[in-house]
Amino acid sequence: MSENLFTGNISGKRHKLSEVVPLRVPYSIGIWPIYACNFRCTYCMMSIPENKRGRYYQNLGKRKMELTLFKKIIDDIKLHQNAHLKTLDFAGMGEPLLHPELPSMIAYAKNAGIADCISVYTNASLLRPKLSERITNAGLDRIRISLQGLDASAYASTSSAKIDFLELKKNIKYLFNHKKHTKVYIKIIDISCNGREDEFVRHFSDMADDLAIEHLEPLFEGVDYEKFNHLPSTTLHGYPIKKVAVCPQPFYKLVIAPNGDCFCCCVIHEDTFIGNCNELILKDIWNGKLLHEIRTKQLSKRKNMINACKKCGLYYSLMSPEDNLDDKCDDIMKRLIDTYNTII
Repeated sequence: MSENLFTGNISGKRHKLSEVVPLRVPYSIGIWPIYACNFRCTYCMMSIPENKRGRYYQNLGKRKMELTLFKKIIDDIKLHQNAHLKTLDFAGMGEPLLHPELPSMIAYAKNAGIADCISVYTNASLLRPKLSERITNAGLDRIRISLQGLDASAYASTSSAKIDFLELKKNIKYLFNHKKHTKVYIKIIDISCNGREDEFVRHFSDMADDLAIEHLEPLFEGVDYEKFNHLPSTTLHGYPIKKVAVCPQPFYKLVIAPNGDCFCCCVIHEDTFIGNCNELILKDIWNGKLLHEIRTKQLSKRKNMINACKKCGLYYSLMSPEDNLDDKCDDIMKRLIDTYNTII
């Protein structure tokens, strides 16, 4: 691998999760700002018909998060005394740059001072100089750009998208040259790079703080990953895959859908639902009964009682070695129950 490429977890050094849980506030909150995308990438759930994406997606009412709801979420975080997230990520099942109020959301979160890093995950196809200036001036800390190929024909094949590849590069370069403190992370998955690693580095090394080739992982139910003839042997960030009994995500992460529904992990499912931000403050969701029950089932190795967890191996692909909780389940369970009983 080229020495120009970043390896490891882009979020930086991680604490050993077993030593710090239960957390007062999550390390990470993912804001899913809009359920819409201008790409239909073959490895993404957006490539399959909406009526095959699961009941939750079919019944999702609000497709775009209202600014008032977003501000409430940020204000809820501030209710935790000295609360500070490691990351607030604008990501989810869609393209965040399609949300017209994204710069205002970034600015509100930045001014609230509730996160070490505010990031946006994007395909970058909508970047234009004016929008780049708006999101970077708003205080964006990191932009994570996902490339779908190294020429226009690759984009047409992978994403059913017609793009001007030279224009895409020009707009990313403008962002990089006018970004102030924003860090630019550009990545491509291995099947889209398709052996053209040196070309990837040559194209983008002068317009990124970090470059990475990430590994295709079977992330979405309903997508036929066998057609790629690609069995992952490493995690998304290149660690050896190690199967574990306990999924760590409910212990450090929240994902919030456009309608305010909260989920304990990146799998959006009725069984991972833990409350709605319109009805409850975030503190009560994080410390609430629904999430407590999911955590205790995980720690007691009964995750198969949760339908969404039965077939899920997604956390194998996304976790870092520091997230392994298997050997400390009894200790964590005791701390978890003691904390929960104190709160309620």
